Amino acid sequence: MGGTMLVLKCLDGNTERTMGAVDSDGGEKLVVSWDAGPEDTLTRTEADELPTGPPEAPEA
Repeated sequence: MGGTMLVLKCLDGNTERTMGAVDSDGGEKLVVSWDAGPEDTLTRTEADELPTGPPEAPEA
């Protein structure tokens, strides 16, 4: 484990994202691979580009 690791503990007991390795950090994107399988890609944005409300619910 020579790289950057993230350790999270969910209050509801979910273990899907408890230990993750930072796979990529090119300044604009951050990729985290979690031990339980999922991979998350986070993209940098400017503060004035953040959403102002909750996301739209998908249509049925």
